[in-house]
Amino acid sequence: MNPLDRRYLSVAIVDANLRRVRPLADFTELQVTARDNARGTATITISTEHPALADLQADGAGVVITWMGKTLISGVALEREADGLPGGLVPFEITDDWSLFDTPAWVRPGNALGTISLDDLAQAWHAPGDLKTGTVQSQVGYYAWNAATMPAETAAKTLIVENLVSRMGLQLRVEPDRGRGRIVAIPEVRFGSIDEALETILFDAGGSLEVFQNPGDEFAQVVWREPNVFPSPIDPASGLLSELKYTRTLGATRVVVGGNGSDAGRMFAEKRDDTGLESRSRWPREIFESTNDVELTWPEDLDDEFKVPKYFFLVAGITQEQRDAASEVLRRTGEQALADNAAGLSISAKLTTSERFYFGPGGFELGDRLNVRIAGVNVEERIAEVEFVVDSDGVQITPTLGENQAPERRQAKQLQALRRNQRKDLRK
Repeated sequence: MNPLDRRYLSVAIVDANLRRVRPLADFTELQVTARDNARGTATITISTEHPALADLQADGAGVVITWMGKTLISGVALEREADGLPGGLVPFEITDDWSLFDTPAWVRPGNALGTISLDDLAQAWHAPGDLKTGTVQSQVGYYAWNAATMPAETAAKTLIVENLVSRMGLQLRVEPDRGRGRIVAIPEVRFGSIDEALETILFDAGGSLEVFQNPGDEFAQVVWREPNVFPSPIDPASGLLSELKYTRTLGATRVVVGGNGSDAGRMFAEKRDDTGLESRSRWPREIFESTNDVELTWPEDLDDEFKVPKYFFLVAGITQEQRDAASEVLRRTGEQALADNAAGLSISAKLTTSERFYFGPGGFELGDRLNVRIAGVNVEERIAEVEFVVDSDGVQITPTLGENQAPERRQAKQLQALRRNQRKDLRK
């Protein structure tokens, strides 16, 4: 087989109701970057005289792009810097169906936003304790998960089903939850986007969440895919890598977590690395991480002067469940900080394609894990993204193992994190 045969590629136009309109084969250029557990991008360019132009310009029109029978990306198509003169080119940018997760995750997806009585909780939940009419006593303004931890698949699909399917009625089919993936600490949800919550849920989740439309289907679907693991290490001299970069980092061994409160009343906790790194290091490395996400539910009869965050775990009347929930937030914050500042050897590699080593069903796919032998050790990384370029020169496929280290990708991730933190601060 030729793993770069253009005949493996299929592009179809669909209308606003997700019905197939026509195939699109004679485009000028196609560029796709599909990403694991993240939004992909795609641009397809046609001429101003192309017979399918009007179909693509129709309200809500989109495309479904498949490779070897599996959807690479699907979503709405919109012109981007198109040439309006005769004989020009019209690039269409594809908005990945992952963008559905930009939708806010409500505190109570089954409730209305406004209240109809003084006893109506609207976008709040009943916390332990007695409710008091016309006040927020014993109410909490965050989504009420049914457990502090759960499988990543369960957490992700819960938010998607309750917000996109049940609340908004989207043409979205979510496969039944089978409790796959690693056990994760659930994020706090308070009208941030579903995508923000998924970023926490899917961090090192042990699986891939996919949202796409298949050709011929009049709906999009959400599925969980367990990764394939290829244990045999790839040698840098094998010819299977077109680029290989690696970085060693010292990493942090301890995290001081600053929680709720200010000045003398602030709560603190510590999280230490439990892999033995500190004993192997020249000296411990300690960092500080801040969070205000601890939900402090105080006894109703406690005077305000005694509501001091650093004493929360010692105050009589605080239930063990409330203590455990607060501890879990501090622990999760510390673990995330250790993971973000972990020591080790990280790689970014671009893979080549051959008859026996190729991207697609039967070969390796997004989210699969491969091993690379570098600097005397085996490093396992996931296929985080794959780039497709289809033009007059043929098909080029470049899968990336590990995080793409291109400056523009790093800047995009930093900007995304900054905007996420700004939105989080505004919601406080």
